[in-house]
Amino acid sequence: MKYVIDVPEDRIDISGIRTVLAYANTTMAPYVESDTAEQAWKIAQDIMKDPGRDGMLNAELNDCFGTDDIYMIAKLPYAEIKEKYDAWQKRKNEIKVGDEVRHKDEPRDIMVYTGTDDEPGYASCIKSNGRVVLRRADEIERTGRHFPEVAELLEKMRKPDADH
Repeated sequence: MKYVIDVPEDRIDISGIRTVLAYANTTMAPYVESDTAEQAWKIAQDIMKDPGRDGMLNAELNDCFGTDDIYMIAKLPYAEIKEKYDAWQKRKNEIKVGDEVRHKDEPRDIMVYTGTDDEPGYASCIKSNGRVVLRRADEIERTGRHFPEVAELLEKMRKPDADH
């Protein structure tokens, strides 16, 4: 069993307490305030929001937790919920081939992400006029639109067709 006792430092003789703890075969560590409760509450709010207002849809709950049953999710340990939620957020925010992206500082600079460039840290994109451009990967963001046909076209080009 653990106890937290808040005693002002000027009222404690630490060396004496350490001696007592050594005889009792116990240890002492400084208490550090954790933000676990705050993080848990943020995740709970994200899960429980109205799906029409940035809340998680049933499909997203299934993708993240393997179920859309809130009561089953609530039974999971916080560490597992956080791990799954963080992994899902990372997957969700990852830019994929065919995603429409824009430059963070120039919102009208719209293009479609076609992959990473040979130059580390750069993304290859195509603009609506067909021009291929390179952008720093950390300077682009998804707009929410996706063009799966771009990924399909690039995949077809990588596999030579037997008809040619």
